[in-house]
Amino acid sequence: MPDTPVQWAYPLPARLRTRGANDKLTFREVDLSHHIQEKTVLANLTIRNKLLISFGLLAFFLIAMGIFSSNKITTIANETQAMYEADTKPLPAIATVTSSFVRKRVELRNPLIFPDEASIAFETIEKIDQDINAALDNIAQSLHTPEAKSTYDELVKRLNAFKAVQAQIVAAIKVKDYEKAKSIMHDQCKPSALLVLESADKLMNIKSELAHQRADDAKAMKSEVLTFVTILSVVGIALAITIGTFLSLSITNPLRQMKQMLDGMATGQGDLTKTMPVNGKNEIADISASFNAFTAMLRNLIKQVVHQANEIGSLSRRNSSIIDNVAGNMTNVSTRTEEIAASVEQMATSVAHVADNSSDA
Repeated sequence: MPDTPVQWAYPLPARLRTRGANDKLTFREVDLSHHIQEKTVLANLTIRNKLLISFGLLAFFLIAMGIFSSNKITTIANETQAMYEADTKPLPAIATVTSSFVRKRVELRNPLIFPDEASIAFETIEKIDQDINAALDNIAQSLHTPEAKSTYDELVKRLNAFKAVQAQIVAAIKVKDYEKAKSIMHDQCKPSALLVLESADKLMNIKSELAHQRADDAKAMKSEVLTFVTILSVVGIALAITIGTFLSLSITNPLRQMKQMLDGMATGQGDLTKTMPVNGKNEIADISASFNAFTAMLRNLIKQVVHQANEIGSLSRRNSSIIDNVAGNMTNVSTRTEEIAASVEQMATSVAHVADNSSDA
């Protein structure tokens, strides 16, 4: 058997084993960089790093989804507040203007029905005018469209026109010219009041439409946020499933293949010429490389055993041939010995015959 050590064909992560003629296992340092296939950066990541990156991606995705959802919800809340301040909140003020104006008209008629209560009616009309002015101030702060501003200006103009008519009626009542007051109320007050109510209703309709429009926009935004969050959730679930499947396959497939090879070796039917793929620089690659080195060691051991068996067979055949030759030679010697014995016996017979002949003579 040769004395040259048989080097293993597949690397261990840090060392290679060799087998010498003295049948003792030794170790020697070997550069493994040329044995490892560096296919992708991902293949070179360890399992721990893969898990960290995967959880990091999922966490980043969830944080981004949370930030986006929070921003959208904040936007919806701001829009709802703006809708309330701009379009919903002024509606009660417009209603106040309308109801107060109707009350003022009633109070303006009372002195014609109850002349003795005229002063009380005039004081009530002044308070109503103050309420109307306060409501107009609130409305003025929520005018954000040209149509609403023009309608508001029209309402104020008509209210001022009605106040001028109102002043004429008050002046006529104060001088107890009730006929003139009735004439002014019939001819000027009613048409002017109808114009005021028309402007107030128009402004109410504008603000109501804007409020409904903003409410529809808020609903659409809520629906958009819900749809987007749903899509992000589905994408997140799909991403989690994909990453989980990838990690599972990247770990279990090599281990399953290794198990099949080990089962084959355990049953004596394994193919030791097959090797595990060594991809990247991670734990699975190290295990695959070690497994390949182990199978290579088994192949070398089997080769050595077969070689020794062949040598023993050759020596056995040689010894058998020698034994056969020795047996043949022994047979020849026995034959020659028998021939010599026969010759000696024949010679003894001849000598005895000669002796007998000599005695007779």
